[in-house]
Amino acid sequence: MNPAHVIIAVSAIAVLTILRRNHRRRISSKDFINELPDDILISIITRMRTKDSTRMSILSKRWRNFYKFLPDIEFRCRDLIDCSSKAAQDDSNLMVEAVDRFFSLRSENSKIRYFSFCCCGLSKSHAHHFERWICSLGKLGVEELVLDFRCFTHISDLPFSFSLVYEMPSLKSLKLDLCYLQPHMEKTQCNSLQIVILHNVFVLAGGLECILSTCLSLHTLSIDSCYFRPKSKLSVSGQNLQLKSLYILDCTCIESIRFCASNLMTFEFKSPITVDFIFEHVPQLQSIFLFVYNIDILPYIFGKLGQDLPRLKSLAFAVAPVLKNMCKGPIESNLFSKLKQLDFRFYKYTGVDLISVIPFLQSCPLLQEFHLDTSGMIYTGPSVKKPAIVVHHSELKKVELSGFLGTQNELEFALYVLKSAVGLELMHINTCRKVYGGFGSWVYVDKTPWSRQTYKTIHRQLRGQALSKTARLVIQHESLRDEDKWGRSGGYYDIKTLQTNFKLVCN
Repeated sequence: MNPAHVIIAVSAIAVLTILRRNHRRRISSKDFINELPDDILISIITRMRTKDSTRMSILSKRWRNFYKFLPDIEFRCRDLIDCSSKAAQDDSNLMVEAVDRFFSLRSENSKIRYFSFCCCGLSKSHAHHFERWICSLGKLGVEELVLDFRCFTHISDLPFSFSLVYEMPSLKSLKLDLCYLQPHMEKTQCNSLQIVILHNVFVLAGGLECILSTCLSLHTLSIDSCYFRPKSKLSVSGQNLQLKSLYILDCTCIESIRFCASNLMTFEFKSPITVDFIFEHVPQLQSIFLFVYNIDILPYIFGKLGQDLPRLKSLAFAVAPVLKNMCKGPIESNLFSKLKQLDFRFYKYTGVDLISVIPFLQSCPLLQEFHLDTSGMIYTGPSVKKPAIVVHHSELKKVELSGFLGTQNELEFALYVLKSAVGLELMHINTCRKVYGGFGSWVYVDKTPWSRQTYKTIHRQLRGQALSKTARLVIQHESLRDEDKWGRSGGYYDIKTLQTNFKLVCN
């Protein structure tokens, strides 16, 4: 909830409480709250939790029915029953009765924009109640629906049939958590649904195909920690598929994923196992993030992936390299001929010679932004021989080296970039780790700052080494604050402030 909204709501409650006290004490005071029009009062309580806004109905006769006009509703079983008790399932009827009463009192003229329902006790015996609620939401024009069937961390046996989506013609966003997704075999089409998020959902056979084939406006699909039948072969395809963003995270039992999606632009994949990607037809695919735990995927990335997607513009991946010299063989020249942004993270503290990263950069002639997170790796082996021919990276503008310890190997790599990026505008070096959080967001993780001696060594070896006359070097010693995050709001200071904060910008 927005902090400003919380302040407004709390202020309104506080003022109303004071006025009522004054009235009881027979102190003459003008009731400013009750002079406000209904629309403003409803707007105030809209910014509160459903539980609190409902309680406010006892304040006065005028406030009695305001909660019936709230556009955003959130039902949580823990507001009505003790979810920590084993008897919670027996008390679930109390929750069902409360929701039944809510819909019976709701006027069809008062639209519901957002409806969230989290209950730990629903089962197949409540299916008829649940279906009736869905029909009511459809009549009330619901646009966003969140259904969380938590049953003591187990999946509820209440199935969600995708046929229920067709009862809500205004629905734009659907999130399901801890339930069974049951496909609908009829060829009914849904024109409104744009976003589907599945979390801890047991997807029955045909469930994914049902979503892709019937949701004609679907542009975002997220499948997180879901369950499929063993060795499932997923197919992301559809005759009228408009899907633009696909996220598959921590799903088991997937053997392969076939892509035939002409509008797909973003694909993110994270898993403990390798999956066979078959890119049949993805002409618009521009951005990919890959993270497979404990498996070295570099040979695949700078091999088959580069051959399958030569027009890729943004690539982010996390790897646990097996070899200290990551290049086991020559990398095809200009493999990623269209790549403009590359994010590279080592997530294991294994010693890798960063000089072996250079051929990867050379395979991306149009690269503009490069981020490398070393996360504290220390390389102590023999140095990898630098390429005999220096390749000038004419398009490289921004470079960020995070998790930087200041080792000699890291400094050598930083020097290579400074001396080869002829158009470099900014190199940002900092101790904090920069980790991809998914869905286009990055997270900075604080680490122990350098010693003063390490800081001086980094500054002495890198200062004045840039080939580009416009290059700016930012050495970030302290923890990153929100306004300092590179690529966000910027926030660089004058030289006195930088020196005071033990952070230095060098031209």
